[in-house]
Amino acid sequence: MRRLVACSALLLGLGVPAHARANGMLGHMYTSELAISHVQTSELKQLLLDHPDQYLNGSFLPDSGYAAGDGYGEIAHWSGFIQGYLTWIQQTYSPPYDQGPAAEHVAVLLGAASHGMADESFDILLYDKAAVVDGDTNELDTGTDVWLVNDRTITYDPPLVIDADALSQVFASFTNHQVDPAVIIEGMTKAKGAHAVVQTLLKQGHQRYRDLYPWASKAYLNPSVPGSYPYNARLIANYWEQIWRRLNANVSVDESLIVGLDPAPSGAAAERYLALDHTSVDGWITLFSGHGLEGSSLDSNSVRLLDPNGNNVPYTLRVRGDAWAHTIQLKPDADLSAKAIYRVTVSPAATTLNGEHLPSDYIAEFKTACAPGDEASCPQLGDPGTAGAGGTGSGGAAGAATGGAAAAAGASASAGSAGSESTRGASDSGDSGGCTFAPHPQTRGTALLGLLLALVFGVSRAGPRSQWKRKRNPDGND
Repeated sequence: MRRLVACSALLLGLGVPAHARANGMLGHMYTSELAISHVQTSELKQLLLDHPDQYLNGSFLPDSGYAAGDGYGEIAHWSGFIQGYLTWIQQTYSPPYDQGPAAEHVAVLLGAASHGMADESFDILLYDKAAVVDGDTNELDTGTDVWLVNDRTITYDPPLVIDADALSQVFASFTNHQVDPAVIIEGMTKAKGAHAVVQTLLKQGHQRYRDLYPWASKAYLNPSVPGSYPYNARLIANYWEQIWRRLNANVSVDESLIVGLDPAPSGAAAERYLALDHTSVDGWITLFSGHGLEGSSLDSNSVRLLDPNGNNVPYTLRVRGDAWAHTIQLKPDADLSAKAIYRVTVSPAATTLNGEHLPSDYIAEFKTACAPGDEASCPQLGDPGTAGAGGTGSGGAAGAATGGAAAAAGASASAGSAGSESTRGASDSGDSGGCTFAPHPQTRGTALLGLLLALVFGVSRAGPRSQWKRKRNPDGND
């Protein structure tokens, strides 16, 4: 998040840290709260309802590392930390994990997981779309934060309840990062101190950002817009279900691995047509995985785009993560055929960070739009206003009850989907889910963020976020 130097100086005078991601952290807490409404597993939902302070702390834990000037913040966004924390809980406590201290740690874990997944979805879906429609997005992250505190009642002020000693152990044992517990407390304290500042000093400037970003200011709470708060809430609930299953059954991979798709594919309540223009963000296909996938295992052999005749379609693959990706995006190299059905398959060659594989191909189908001038021959798809919800895929475990996680995050598959959908104080919003994402400094507003951190905290920003872009050809030669 960006701040004027004058504002930074004022905050310094007040003794309050002007962290570049302060309002983003409020948005992440909002995300986690709203996502609870879509959780299907009763024990998981009740755990979250019983531990609001813990999941709210977890929801801003990743960004607190930037306030402390320590790399733990960047690490906490990604799969290695999430799986490491999960494993630490399993090694430290015995089931059931919805009771006592174990439940407190699980709630923190889920809050941190929510933060990471929301960042990925917002950044690759809504942010990229806003860049096309509204133009320069240099101040969009700040805008979404300021809109949120005006458009919703945001009063989060949870006490600090994280176990810094335990988190220090997790970072050291599972991510090879040494951080003193006092540094984690420092980061969380600074981050928490910034929350009220956003709600007071920055709130009144919302109209300027609405004028700068007319499309995004309406889209960020629109359930039908991929990457919006409601969309992300459903996606996060699906992800939580995956983590809960993995925690309790030590099962990482089955047909429910894919927890969300954009566009919502054939059979989903929020189904939409895939654009023909291969350069359009509406012509790209994005998959979200409930477990980190090894980047080196993702290529044209493990992830395929097939035309109506079953032929491989050349595409460019974009994945996001550390060494393991949660987000996979396929960008066709040429325009697609009109009024056709394309398929995406993910094979068992895709490998999770635990070295596990899908039991069979995951398959999702997408309908392409009609040719220009022939739009009338393409009927309206899906249920207008649905936040990526619906589907006919057969998910595992919790997903089976709702037709798969596809049913909750716009994923639908013929050979597997993901599964879940279920609150605390979010009923006034009218949203069916949500999350704000002030994109990480690694990808947005780098220069100004570095300046503000130096001015306010006297620290330097963490290194760049990992992101790979690879050209994929049908023959598998990269």
